[in-house]
Amino acid sequence: MQIVNLKIKMSRFGICSTDSPKSKAIYVPIAFISYKGNKPTKKEVYLQAPSLSNKNAFKACVIGLNFFVVQFNNDNCIYDLEGRFRSNLSVEQFGTPVDIFNDTLCCLKGNIVSCFKEDGTLVNRKELSEDELLKFGWKTKR
Repeated sequence: MQIVNLKIKMSRFGICSTDSPKSKAIYVPIAFISYKGNKPTKKEVYLQAPSLSNKNAFKACVIGLNFFVVQFNNDNCIYDLEGRFRSNLSVEQFGTPVDIFNDTLCCLKGNIVSCFKEDGTLVNRKELSEDELLKFGWKTKR
């Protein structure tokens, strides 16, 4: 099975407690996943994510062969093909997800690229030159 399309939408839930009678909203991400393979299928999955109080928390997603990554505010959440949570990486520490090469997630912060396995373990970290950044098509925030 391989993911051909992934859409993320935020579902709103209202929460009320005895301490605070005013309803508060939390948002839960839903992944709409389309697969190709022997039987092309579509699936809708509620994703496990950090507590989200803003519907604009979803920032980006990157799809690989065996997993996908979704960025919510300051968290890069790694999920398997079925949408099950695998690991969490800090955007502040490692940057935003830019690509997946050979089942290795690449996150870019400035001109430093950090590579991770599907389970979130660090494989490699390297400072790239401007030429290398242009070669991969990654932009720097300067």
